[in-house]
Amino acid sequence: QYATEAVSRIFRPGFRYSKAEVLLMDICQPGEFTDDLFA
Repeated sequence: QYATEAVSRIFRPGFRYSKAEVLLMDICQPGEFTDDLFA
Protein backbone atom coordinates (compact mmCIF):
# COMPACT_ATOMS: atom_id res chain seq x y z
CA GLN A 1 0.00 0.00 0.00
CA TYR A 2 2.74 2.49 0.92
CA ALA A 3 4.77 1.56 -2.14
CA THR A 4 1.79 2.15 -4.42
CA GLU A 5 1.17 5.56 -2.85
CA ALA A 6 4.84 6.52 -3.19
CA VAL A 7 4.92 5.55 -6.87
CA SER A 8 1.75 7.50 -7.58
CA ARG A 9 3.35 10.59 -6.03
CA ILE A 10 6.61 10.42 -8.00
CA PHE A 11 5.33 9.06 -11.33
CA ARG A 12 5.58 11.55 -14.20
CA PRO A 13 4.03 10.86 -17.60
CA GLY A 14 6.44 10.93 -20.52
CA PHE A 15 9.40 9.41 -18.66
CA ARG A 16 10.65 5.90 -19.29
CA TYR A 17 10.83 3.78 -16.15
CA SER A 18 12.47 0.42 -15.59
CA LYS A 19 12.64 -2.06 -12.77
CA ALA A 20 15.51 -1.86 -10.30
CA GLU A 21 16.37 -3.55 -7.07
CA VAL A 22 18.64 -2.78 -4.18
CA LEU A 23 20.58 -5.57 -2.55
CA LEU A 24 22.25 -4.89 0.78
CA MET A 25 24.96 -7.33 1.77
CA ASP A 26 27.96 -7.23 4.05
CA ILE A 27 26.95 -3.97 5.68
CA CYS A 28 28.59 -4.99 8.95
CA GLN A 29 30.99 -7.64 10.12
CA PRO A 30 29.69 -10.68 12.00
CA GLY A 31 29.21 -9.74 15.65
CA GLU A 32 28.62 -6.04 14.91
CA PHE A 33 24.85 -6.45 14.75
CA THR A 34 22.65 -3.71 16.19
CA ASP A 35 18.89 -3.99 16.42
CA ASP A 36 18.45 -0.26 15.73
CA LEU A 37 18.91 0.53 12.03
CA PHE A 38 19.60 4.23 12.69
CA ALA A 39 21.96 3.81 15.66
